[in-house]
Amino acid sequence: MVTASTLPVLLLIAILWRITKGEMLSIVLFTSAFSAASALNLGPLGVEPWLLAFMICMFFKLALGTPTLKFPPGLNKTAFVLLILFVLYAIGSAITAPYLFQGVTVVRSGIIAPLTWSTSNLAQSFYLVVAALLYVLTLSKPLEELESAVQWYIRACVAASLIAMYQLANAVLHIPYPTQVLYSNRTYVIYNAYKIGGMWRLNGPFCEASEMASFLIVGIALLGWELLTTPLRLKRVAYFILMITSLLMTLSSLGYASLIIMTLVAMFFYGYSVLRRGISPTKFILALSLVGSVTIFCTLSTKGVETVNKVIASTLIDKSNSDSYRERTATHVFALQTLEQTDYVGAGWGSLRASGLAYILLGTVGLPGSLLLLSFYLSLFRPLLRRRSSILGDQHFEFGSINGRELFSKSLFSATMLLCAMLIAGSEPVTPILWVLFGIATVAQSQHATVAVYGEEVFAGGGSNPLSRVTALGLSTRPYTRKT
Repeated sequence: MVTASTLPVLLLIAILWRITKGEMLSIVLFTSAFSAASALNLGPLGVEPWLLAFMICMFFKLALGTPTLKFPPGLNKTAFVLLILFVLYAIGSAITAPYLFQGVTVVRSGIIAPLTWSTSNLAQSFYLVVAALLYVLTLSKPLEELESAVQWYIRACVAASLIAMYQLANAVLHIPYPTQVLYSNRTYVIYNAYKIGGMWRLNGPFCEASEMASFLIVGIALLGWELLTTPLRLKRVAYFILMITSLLMTLSSLGYASLIIMTLVAMFFYGYSVLRRGISPTKFILALSLVGSVTIFCTLSTKGVETVNKVIASTLIDKSNSDSYRERTATHVFALQTLEQTDYVGAGWGSLRASGLAYILLGTVGLPGSLLLLSFYLSLFRPLLRRRSSILGDQHFEFGSINGRELFSKSLFSATMLLCAMLIAGSEPVTPILWVLFGIATVAQSQHATVAVYGEEVFAGGGSNPLSRVTALGLSTRPYTRKT
């Protein structure tokens, strides 16, 4: 059944297809910003725009010619195998566990009920399969298309932030707001802008503020990495400030805690880099001005002090006394009880809902599935364990306009920040950006056609004509340039 969002979503997909020239990952990631909209209603279930975009793109790709999956040499095979094993185990648990442990107490949508197989197992398994397909497709894409997908995700974060600002204008000035188009998904409970402690809490095109916060965290991590490692551009700085402002206006404890963690991690690695290589004077002046202005606002302005106190109290200090905190804690307890009652193998993928990634994994796929996913994540760091390697890198070698090492580093950093946010308060790990970042972290390093080892060039894949292999990857054959 069509909704008020159907036509706008189809138009958006068509425009994105034309602009990106059919880049599926870019289209899917941009449309994932509109999770509160339903492109189609299938009974009580709403089809999110990114899922419809994925199906339409797949149809046209197959109709125009069956795409071939060609993985580059040097692929992180350990990570690939572990993630595929996790997906197979999760789907297998969704099929078998509800029958093996029927009657075990689980929590679904805040309701305590005995475990039985339901459409939730089917739906979550379907989302997991689509996420796995996105991961596999990411592995087969060239670096240029992967970088393009990352940039389109940042644009999606900017679009979501602008919609949130428009939502604020609607709440304050009562100007028209396209509620029917943006909030048409029946599957979720969708909130409008409301006040907490006299401050507006915004959710933009998402169902709730915390979901918007977790979405923006990835965009802030990606763009923040670029600001730290590349020359400054005014447009990037403006986008970064806009996303930070929107994140703060979600009044989400998840967003605030994730932002604090990300800031501390970034300060550590960037401080190490500054000690090794120095800092750009422009970046130093900008950072000093930003810190100084925030400090003055928070300490000398009476209104600023009151605002900061309200934000801290409502999002962090008083959170333990809120109903939502008690409900989340209750889901944690029931998830651990479910884990114990199912002999630590879980109640099956999609069988329960809990707040926090760790509790969801333990309750659904148990210890085996949780260890598989954890092992996969840790295996993504294997390239950093190679000789003379670090996450920031003292040197790297560039071919063409895209550097695989930099793409790998910022993707792994952003995926880590998203996982931290999901550990605080997240749902099933099936968001498109997470699996695309997983794919980039698995493959980006392998697409470095050459590396330097003590002044010698080693070409990926070997062969008598290594330059032809470089050209096949779509990279330049010019001599490498060393950056120190």
